[in-house]
Amino acid sequence: MPSVSRAFPNDRGRSGGRWAERTINLFTAHTKGADANGAPREAGEGIVVFDNAGRLVFYNRCFLDVFRIPEDAAIAATGTGAVLNLVSTNIEDETRKALGDVVAQVAGGVQCRHRLTTTWGTTAELRGEPMSDGGYALMVREVSE
Repeated sequence: MPSVSRAFPNDRGRSGGRWAERTINLFTAHTKGADANGAPREAGEGIVVFDNAGRLVFYNRCFLDVFRIPEDAAIAATGTGAVLNLVSTNIEDETRKALGDVVAQVAGGVQCRHRLTTTWGTTAELRGEPMSDGGYALMVREVSE
């Protein structure tokens, strides 16, 4: 599949184009191609970005692919809860609480990470990165055990 990313300017009640652009720019500046420890980010890392009101402002194809989320479902998602519902349907029961914990911590301004197991048996590392304006990003990549 081609590498696809989507930012939401002024469509369907999502945050304004300037806000989305600023959020993505803040995230890019915050990470500068590296994780919190300065290690280079993986090329196949999925990203989803939320603004300070929990509205979805950006995602890339890799995020959808790791959790097997259809693009039309992602487009219909408007906020954190909708995206979490899409992800939680594809992870094992014992890791669903970890998903909520990651989001609660990062929304509270704390960097965090946890491993999730998909229903088809792969392991994904989910990292939460808060941003200075109150928004946050979730990054995910498949990992080997």
